[in-house]
Amino acid sequence: MLSLHANVYAHPEGAATGPRRELRGLPLPTLVGPGGGPPPFLQVLPVTFEQMQAALAELPRCDCEPDGFFLLTGHTPEGVFWRLNGHMQEYQPEDADGPSMHRIELNGECPVASLDAVLRTIGWPKAQLAFELVREGVTLIEADFREYASQPATEGEPRRPDRGASRVPAPCRGRDDAALGTSALEANASYTPWHITFGTYGTRLHGDRRPTVDLEHNEYGTPYLPRNELRRRRAEDTLTGPPVHLSAEQRRLIERLLPEICHRGGWRIHTAAAQSDHVHVICDVRSEVHGEKVRRLIKRWLSEALNEKWPDPNRLRWWAVQGSNKAIKDESYLQNAIAYVEKQRTASR
Repeated sequence: MLSLHANVYAHPEGAATGPRRELRGLPLPTLVGPGGGPPPFLQVLPVTFEQMQAALAELPRCDCEPDGFFLLTGHTPEGVFWRLNGHMQEYQPEDADGPSMHRIELNGECPVASLDAVLRTIGWPKAQLAFELVREGVTLIEADFREYASQPATEGEPRRPDRGASRVPAPCRGRDDAALGTSALEANASYTPWHITFGTYGTRLHGDRRPTVDLEHNEYGTPYLPRNELRRRRAEDTLTGPPVHLSAEQRRLIERLLPEICHRGGWRIHTAAAQSDHVHVICDVRSEVHGEKVRRLIKRWLSEALNEKWPDPNRLRWWAVQGSNKAIKDESYLQNAIAYVEKQRTASR
């Protein structure tokens, strides 16, 4: 079983063997760029975002979302459950006709064969790869990375050292944390209030009698989807697991976590509420950032916390893929929305 948290890139041009580092008890050589600094991760992988998603869809027990997050799960022959989380990011070089995959972030545990299956979706073994360890902040060639990942993870593995700015281009799609600001809010920054809502997995299906949204119906002012029993049944047939209904304990935890999550993302929270089948968040976000990016990160960070407290190998996801993002431009609407969400809080009951 492999244990890993790494960014996987195309092998950088001009990289050379650097000093050895003690990693999980192994003295392994690192990769460095020209001058001994971090490698310049400027090359792209030989597949597009869409090609990788299509390849991931062919893997057993792999769940991939449109924004590039994916999850691969399984059991060893001995019955041990494993989980590998992934995140795709693409990039378009200046001289390219279109974007290609730039890197994938992998975090979790998996058998060697499952790692190989994921790497094949980005052109391995023909494509030569480099593996940047997220916690340690060093880069390894494939053979050394596999040796490292085969060792048990140690408690308190070192965090990334302060090593200067890495030469990593900004992604075209996928999470861009830099664009979301830092947890330390700037006093004079310009913010827009957003009312963000998202449902739990499988509880509000398209075509249901209750209001739902999809890619064409998720902005303020657009109508909800009409009731359509045929579409509802089709959506039900595509479910990969049972619907998720949040317990009172889970709802209270979510409401406790959301202020911390907003602080982590650099957003000013007004209020938040968790119901059994959906979550509301009202927060101020930098004006240049769309609420959809915020919603994706909130869902991801909540999932990580919920999985840690309530691990379940049969649950692939907590949340529906889509949700609602409403940019609030009117002060009276903002106050009414805050009052509406406050009434739904579980913690106040």
